Amino acid sequence: MKIINFRLSLVLCVAVIAGVISFHEFLFGNVWVVALCVGLPAAAAVLCIAFKKKWWKALLVFTLFVAIGFADFAAVYHARGEDGFTSSKVTLTGRVTDIGRNGNAQNVLYIEDCRTEGGMLHGRVKVYVYDGEQFFTGQMITAEGQLEQVYAVQDRVDTLSVRNGVRYELRDVSILNTQEGELTLAEKVRRYVYDVTAEYMPKNADVAYALLTGDRNAMEQSKEQAFTSAGIIHLLVVSGLHVGFVVTVFGFLLRLLRLPVIVQLIILLFPLCFYGYVCDFAPSVQRAVIMAVCTYLCKIVRGRYDLLSSLCWAAVIILLFQPMYLFDVGFQLSAFSVFGIATVLRPISRALKERKMPKPINKLLSSLAVSFSCVAATFFVSAYYFGEVSVLGIFTNLIAIPLVMVSFIACMAGMLPWVFRYLLVASDLLLQVVTRSAELVESLQMVASVSAIAAGMAVSVPVLLAVGGYINVQKFKKPFYVCASLILVLCVVAALPQRQREGVKVFVGYEDNVVVASHGGHTALVGNFCDEYVTSYALQYAQRQGGEVTLYFCSFSEAGVQAVKEVCSSCKVRAAYVLDGSGNDVLEDYFSNVGITLTRVFPNTQVGKGVSVQAVYDGSLCAAVVTAGDITVANVVAEGVAAQNFPSLRSDLDFCVINGSADSYAERGICTITHYQQYANGNFGANKYGNFTITQKDGKISLSFRSDR
Repeated sequence: MKIINFRLSLVLCVAVIAGVISFHEFLFGNVWVVALCVGLPAAAAVLCIAFKKKWWKALLVFTLFVAIGFADFAAVYHARGEDGFTSSKVTLTGRVTDIGRNGNAQNVLYIEDCRTEGGMLHGRVKVYVYDGEQFFTGQMITAEGQLEQVYAVQDRVDTLSVRNGVRYELRDVSILNTQEGELTLAEKVRRYVYDVTAEYMPKNADVAYALLTGDRNAMEQSKEQAFTSAGIIHLLVVSGLHVGFVVTVFGFLLRLLRLPVIVQLIILLFPLCFYGYVCDFAPSVQRAVIMAVCTYLCKIVRGRYDLLSSLCWAAVIILLFQPMYLFDVGFQLSAFSVFGIATVLRPISRALKERKMPKPINKLLSSLAVSFSCVAATFFVSAYYFGEVSVLGIFTNLIAIPLVMVSFIACMAGMLPWVFRYLLVASDLLLQVVTRSAELVESLQMVASVSAIAAGMAVSVPVLLAVGGYINVQKFKKPFYVCASLILVLCVVAALPQRQREGVKVFVGYEDNVVVASHGGHTALVGNFCDEYVTSYALQYAQRQGGEVTLYFCSFSEAGVQAVKEVCSSCKVRAAYVLDGSGNDVLEDYFSNVGITLTRVFPNTQVGKGVSVQAVYDGSLCAAVVTAGDITVANVVAEGVAAQNFPSLRSDLDFCVINGSADSYAERGICTITHYQQYANGNFGANKYGNFTITQKDGKISLSFRSDR
């Protein structure tokens, strides 16, 4: 009886992955990983030769492709020049791309075709610009600044820079000149899609644009969060669902012409490659296109199509061209989803066929089985990267997938002029149902906080192969699944001390900065609450955290009555604290009527349960220092000299939110979040409207930014 249902593609895929991981670990001095991945199969091959076992050929091939994966990553790594350091003052001329230009404007430009005094630069340059300056796709700009190299491989691979082709960053920027330029064909298509959806789909143009192009920059943050919490964000990643539609439409037309299969494939490559080009050839798109080509190749050689083999060949080809994609969460989610369909779905489909049920019920159960297969396979990926898994994701996908598929078809047809545009109106209604469903699921807070270490993904692979029948474990079925289950549980338990969902969110606006911190089931909102726009975003975040909410007013007299009432009516506010000693008669009466305790805090006193807040005074209120777990953030409300002197009052701060200059903070090594972009060490500018997420993991404080303009 065969123990393994052998597939050459699977062996090569695992070998290339092992080689890529080996080089990554080699960079950080973990030579034992290289010795294990290369030495172990090589030694096994020698033993097989000595004992005349037929497995020696497969083991040698495996060892060879481990070496190929290792060498390939090494070549790509050194081609980026990451074994050296580049930092110099330059004058740069380049063309503005449309990355981040559609939808929410950001204070970051991605420039390509860049030329400096030293010649052409390979790759794109990420340029940080200042508020008030308007830039458009295709513009040629000349800028002066400090050019620094972007290192894609640090403690974690920066796959965003890899996908966007970013090789350098330009800081301390002065724009010298701007000129009109030309759009590329892909940019023209994406701009056309954005403009058409914005005109005919007033409620969900942002979702439709993401659905068609895979670019979620235009999406409202609340919608994106709802899709994520509902477990359907993958539907907005261009992959098999989208490429499958292109293949179905053009394949049907080509079959009507009765052309040979090889001719059909050659013709089909044109629309497939063009659609991939429009979507900037994201890793998930590449995977779907290669698998579609494998389908036609099987027809040409009159072989049987095998989903697992196609997935493995696609992964091998993609990783040989760009090994860093292995660490891309989008690529991993896409690959594991298909892997789940190829493994978990097999026994479920077999069981459904054996039971004769009415056709509608069978279709419903089959749809649930597909959704369950994807969720089961991507469980550890979601747990590792996001720290949470949607409990209702299986059922949400059951509703969302057919609606999104119909919406996608309608949107594609709606790109045609005249009467077809009315299909966009119908698509807008369908996407509204999907969005409302996602928001409903999010409001139920049916999200399990589950964290896992990366080893869980690797261990789950043989388990899924055994479930799908690719590994025969009949003789030791119970011991295998018991041991595998224990290991997977340990992968979850091992992550608990390091991974916490708790963190701090900083919302920056024109008139106010609001800090939201969660810890131990308690959430604190710290700010003036005079900017309704910023307060609404802070409220949405606080609602997702759940539990009791406490308000801290930095300037009680400036607080917006309607904004505060909205917070109190939407959340379970247990108490409110006034940090600056000012008054607000309307809000005092309101708190008294609704039974919320209002307390005035003495200078330099620390208050709060779960999350602590200290009112730091230097004559008057200088800052509200928020501590949540191991994270300490100061919301500095003082201005001028008092704000610049504040760093001398506290030395334990991770971040300071300020409205003035960041120089004195940079001198003391304190990271800052400012109203405007400034060039200073450790400074992060919001460009007026935006939010920052501060989290702690493995003893490190990390920061991510999202623009909301």
